[in-house]
Amino acid sequence: MVYKECHKRTDDYCKGGDRIPGDKLRGLESGCFCPDNQLLVEKYKDICVTNCPYCKGPRGEPKQFGETWESKCHICTCSNITQTEECTPKQPQPTPTCKEKEILVTYNSTDCCEIKFCVEKTCEYNETTYKVGDTWKDPSQPCQSYSCAKSGITVERKVCPEVNCAEGQKIWDEAGCCFTCNDMCEPKKSTVKLQDGNCTADVEMTACEGQCESTAV
Repeated sequence: MVYKECHKRTDDYCKGGDRIPGDKLRGLESGCFCPDNQLLVEKYKDICVTNCPYCKGPRGEPKQFGETWESKCHICTCSNITQTEECTPKQPQPTPTCKEKEILVTYNSTDCCEIKFCVEKTCEYNETTYKVGDTWKDPSQPCQSYSCAKSGITVERKVCPEVNCAEGQKIWDEAGCCFTCNDMCEPKKSTVKLQDGNCTADVEMTACEGQCESTAV
């Protein structure tokens, strides 16, 4: 719209495709009006058009005969034959081919269109992001190792051999997962407190520990 002075009446406007004369003003008024040879698309809308449209777009905007637009996954055209909007479903885009470390994602947009696209697959573990092919360990789970695959996080569990030995004889592996028994025989010194009447003394004694054989002397 443009600013004009000394107008005698409001702008003509469109209604049902017809041109309706504007209201006569009480006197001369200044303000915003349509440019010359244009009229309002509707009486209370500040949109000026050259001809009264028969079609409206998705936001209520005027559309002229032959004009084409997209709305809610449809291609619409303002038909000069039926003098109304004619819409046909929009052809879906071909499904993309994803790369080795990518996955196909389907997204439904707000206008109901289904969009498919490829994204790099990642895995989330303990607030850390890993890519496909990455492996890692969790210190709290020493017998397990993790890897990121296109299907998600895979877990590999190590099976330990069943052995029984005293706690002090266990020899743990570097990961702290499995243990073996100490099969060596070695002397180990220990301090023993001896008491005889009112006399006490700490005596250092040696004993064998491990897999020791006993022999008679």
